[in-house]
Amino acid sequence: MSIDSKTILFGYFDEEFHLRGIETPREKYVFIRSLMKDGCVNLSGRKLSKIPFEFVNFIPHKITGLILDRNQFKDFSFLEHFPQLKMLTLNKNDNLEFETLPKMDHLTMLSMNGCHIQNLYKELKRIKKRCPKLEYLSVRSSFFEDGTVPAAEATHRRRTILIIFPNLKVLDNIEVTKWERQNVKEYLRAMRRKGLCCML
Repeated sequence: MSIDSKTILFGYFDEEFHLRGIETPREKYVFIRSLMKDGCVNLSGRKLSKIPFEFVNFIPHKITGLILDRNQFKDFSFLEHFPQLKMLTLNKNDNLEFETLPKMDHLTMLSMNGCHIQNLYKELKRIKKRCPKLEYLSVRSSFFEDGTVPAAEATHRRRTILIIFPNLKVLDNIEVTKWERQNVKEYLRAMRRKGLCCML
Protein backbone atom coordinates (compact mmCIF):
# COMPACT_ATOMS: atom_id res chain seq x y z
CA MET A 1 0.00 0.00 0.00
CA SER A 2 1.45 3.38 -0.96
CA ILE A 3 1.84 6.28 1.45
CA ASP A 4 -0.90 8.18 -0.32
CA SER A 5 -3.55 5.46 -0.04
CA LYS A 6 -2.58 4.61 3.54
CA THR A 7 -2.82 8.16 4.82
CA ILE A 8 -6.10 8.84 3.07
CA LEU A 9 -7.58 5.61 4.48
CA PHE A 10 -6.40 5.79 8.10
CA GLY A 11 -5.90 9.48 8.91
CA TYR A 12 -8.38 11.02 11.36
CA PHE A 13 -8.64 13.78 14.00
CA ASP A 14 -8.99 12.98 17.70
CA GLU A 15 -10.96 14.92 20.35
CA GLU A 16 -8.04 17.31 20.77
CA PHE A 17 -8.06 17.95 17.02
CA HIS A 18 -4.69 16.31 16.41
CA LEU A 19 -4.08 14.11 13.42
CA ARG A 20 -3.95 10.41 14.36
CA GLY A 21 -3.56 7.09 12.57
CA ILE A 22 -0.43 8.16 10.73
CA GLU A 23 2.97 8.84 12.21
CA THR A 24 5.68 10.45 10.11
CA PRO A 25 5.73 14.11 9.00
CA ARG A 26 5.80 12.88 5.42
CA GLU A 27 2.59 10.87 5.89
CA LYS A 28 0.87 13.76 7.68
CA TYR A 29 1.81 16.09 4.86
CA VAL A 30 0.42 13.67 2.27
CA PHE A 31 -2.83 13.27 4.21
CA ILE A 32 -3.31 17.02 4.48
CA ARG A 33 -2.57 17.45 0.79
CA SER A 34 -5.18 14.75 0.05
CA LEU A 35 -7.80 17.10 1.56
CA MET A 36 -6.57 19.99 -0.54
CA LYS A 37 -7.58 20.80 -4.12
CA ASP A 38 -6.56 23.92 -6.02
CA GLY A 39 -5.51 25.62 -2.79
CA CYS A 40 -8.78 24.75 -1.01
CA VAL A 41 -9.04 22.42 2.01
CA ASN A 42 -12.33 20.65 2.78
CA LEU A 43 -12.86 19.83 6.48
CA SER A 44 -16.64 19.55 6.32
CA GLY A 45 -18.61 17.46 8.80
CA ARG A 46 -15.74 16.62 11.18
CA LYS A 47 -17.30 18.14 14.35
CA LEU A 48 -14.36 20.52 14.69
CA SER A 49 -14.41 23.53 17.01
CA LYS A 50 -10.88 24.60 16.11
CA ILE A 51 -8.51 24.00 13.24
CA PRO A 52 -6.33 20.88 13.51
CA PHE A 53 -2.79 21.61 14.72
CA GLU A 54 -1.16 20.12 11.64
CA PHE A 55 -2.80 22.55 9.22
CA VAL A 56 -1.27 25.53 11.00
CA ASN A 57 2.19 23.97 10.94
CA PHE A 58 2.38 22.33 7.52
CA ILE A 59 0.86 24.38 4.70
CA PRO A 60 -1.15 27.43 5.86
CA HIS A 61 0.58 29.75 3.40
CA LYS A 62 -0.59 27.57 0.48
CA ILE A 63 -4.26 27.53 1.50
CA THR A 64 -6.54 30.03 -0.25
CA GLY A 65 -9.86 28.38 0.61
CA LEU A 66 -11.33 26.66 3.67
CA ILE A 67 -14.56 24.65 3.61
CA LEU A 68 -15.62 24.26 7.24
CA ASP A 69 -19.29 23.35 6.78
CA ARG A 70 -21.18 21.31 9.39
CA ASN A 71 -18.75 21.88 12.25
CA GLN A 72 -18.90 23.68 15.62
CA PHE A 73 -16.60 26.69 15.28
CA LYS A 74 -16.77 29.47 17.87
CA ASP A 75 -13.22 30.85 17.93
CA PHE A 76 -11.90 32.12 14.60
CA SER A 77 -8.55 33.47 15.79
CA PHE A 78 -6.85 30.53 14.02
CA LEU A 79 -7.56 32.24 10.70
CA GLU A 80 -4.65 34.59 11.32
CA HIS A 81 -2.45 31.66 10.28
CA PHE A 82 -3.96 31.71 6.77
CA PRO A 83 -2.89 35.10 5.35
CA GLN A 84 -3.73 34.17 1.74
CA LEU A 85 -7.29 33.00 2.43
CA LYS A 86 -9.73 34.21 -0.22
CA MET A 87 -12.71 31.87 0.32
CA LEU A 88 -14.33 30.67 3.55
CA THR A 89 -17.50 28.60 3.92
CA LEU A 90 -19.16 28.02 7.30
CA ASN A 91 -22.49 26.58 6.18
CA LYS A 92 -24.59 24.85 8.85
CA ASN A 93 -22.50 25.91 11.85
CA ASP A 94 -24.57 26.85 14.91
CA ASN A 95 -24.31 29.99 17.04
CA LEU A 96 -21.71 31.74 14.92
CA GLU A 97 -19.98 34.77 16.43
CA PHE A 98 -17.10 36.69 14.89
CA GLU A 99 -15.65 38.59 17.82
CA THR A 100 -12.38 36.67 17.39
CA LEU A 101 -12.23 37.02 13.60
CA PRO A 102 -8.82 38.49 12.64
CA LYS A 103 -8.21 41.01 9.87
CA MET A 104 -8.47 39.20 6.55
CA ASP A 105 -7.33 41.48 3.77
CA HIS A 106 -7.65 38.92 0.95
CA LEU A 107 -11.01 37.33 1.78
CA THR A 108 -13.49 37.98 -1.05
CA MET A 109 -16.03 35.17 -0.56
CA LEU A 110 -17.88 34.12 2.62
CA SER A 111 -20.76 31.64 2.87
CA MET A 112 -22.85 31.07 6.02
CA ASN A 113 -25.93 29.32 4.66
CA GLY A 114 -28.19 27.46 7.07
CA CYS A 115 -26.55 28.83 10.23
CA HIS A 116 -28.10 29.84 13.54
CA ILE A 117 -26.85 33.39 14.21
CA GLN A 118 -28.20 35.14 17.29
CA ASN A 119 -27.53 38.66 15.98
CA LEU A 120 -27.01 38.56 12.23
CA TYR A 121 -26.50 42.29 11.66
CA LYS A 122 -24.11 42.69 14.58
CA GLU A 123 -21.97 39.85 13.26
CA LEU A 124 -22.08 41.20 9.70
CA LYS A 125 -20.78 44.56 10.92
CA ARG A 126 -17.91 42.77 12.64
CA ILE A 127 -17.16 40.93 9.41
CA LYS A 128 -17.17 44.17 7.43
CA LYS A 129 -14.51 45.72 9.67
CA ARG A 130 -12.24 42.71 9.29
CA CYS A 131 -12.87 41.74 5.66
CA PRO A 132 -12.66 44.95 3.61
CA LYS A 133 -12.50 43.21 0.21
CA LEU A 134 -15.56 40.97 0.59
CA GLU A 135 -17.45 40.70 -2.72
CA TYR A 136 -19.49 37.49 -2.39
CA LEU A 137 -21.66 36.84 0.66
CA SER A 138 -24.32 34.21 1.26
CA VAL A 139 -26.54 33.85 4.34
CA ARG A 140 -29.40 31.91 2.76
CA SER A 141 -31.70 29.95 5.06
CA SER A 142 -29.88 31.23 8.12
CA PHE A 143 -32.07 31.35 11.22
CA PHE A 144 -31.42 34.41 13.34
CA GLU A 145 -32.88 36.34 16.24
CA ASP A 146 -31.99 40.01 16.27
CA GLY A 147 -33.04 42.74 18.66
CA THR A 148 -31.20 45.45 16.72
CA VAL A 149 -33.21 45.26 13.50
CA PRO A 150 -36.83 44.03 13.63
CA ALA A 151 -37.75 40.82 11.86
CA ALA A 152 -38.19 41.70 8.20
CA GLU A 153 -39.09 40.20 4.89
CA ALA A 154 -36.39 38.93 2.53
CA THR A 155 -36.37 42.13 0.45
CA HIS A 156 -35.81 44.31 3.49
CA ARG A 157 -33.08 42.02 4.80
CA ARG A 158 -31.29 42.09 1.45
CA ARG A 159 -31.37 45.90 1.38
CA THR A 160 -30.13 46.05 4.97
CA ILE A 161 -27.17 43.79 4.16
CA LEU A 162 -26.33 45.91 1.12
CA ILE A 163 -26.24 48.98 3.37
CA ILE A 164 -23.61 47.22 5.48
CA PHE A 165 -21.71 45.93 2.43
CA PRO A 166 -22.18 48.49 -0.37
CA ASN A 167 -19.44 46.90 -2.52
CA LEU A 168 -20.87 43.38 -2.70
CA LYS A 169 -21.09 41.92 -6.19
CA VAL A 170 -23.16 38.84 -5.26
CA LEU A 171 -25.49 38.35 -2.29
CA ASP A 172 -27.11 34.97 -1.63
CA ASN A 173 -25.95 33.75 -5.06
CA ILE A 174 -27.83 36.60 -6.76
CA GLU A 175 -25.90 39.34 -8.51
CA VAL A 176 -26.31 42.80 -7.01
CA THR A 177 -27.80 45.02 -9.72
CA LYS A 178 -27.28 48.71 -10.42
CA TRP A 179 -30.96 49.20 -9.61
CA GLU A 180 -30.47 47.70 -6.16
CA ARG A 181 -27.47 49.93 -5.48
CA GLN A 182 -29.49 52.96 -6.54
CA ASN A 183 -32.41 51.86 -4.38
CA VAL A 184 -30.13 51.63 -1.34
CA LYS A 185 -28.74 55.11 -2.01
CA GLU A 186 -32.23 56.58 -2.35
CA TYR A 187 -33.35 54.86 0.85
CA LEU A 188 -30.42 56.32 2.78
CA ARG A 189 -31.07 59.79 1.35
CA ALA A 190 -34.73 59.56 2.39
CA MET A 191 -33.70 58.56 5.90
CA ARG A 192 -31.39 61.56 6.15
CA ARG A 193 -34.04 63.95 4.84
CA LYS A 194 -36.37 62.78 7.57
CA GLY A 195 -33.68 63.32 10.15
CA LEU A 196 -33.67 59.66 11.04
CA CYS A 197 -30.52 57.86 12.06
CA CYS A 198 -29.95 54.63 10.24
CA MET A 199 -30.58 51.69 12.57
CA LEU A 200 -27.28 50.23 11.46
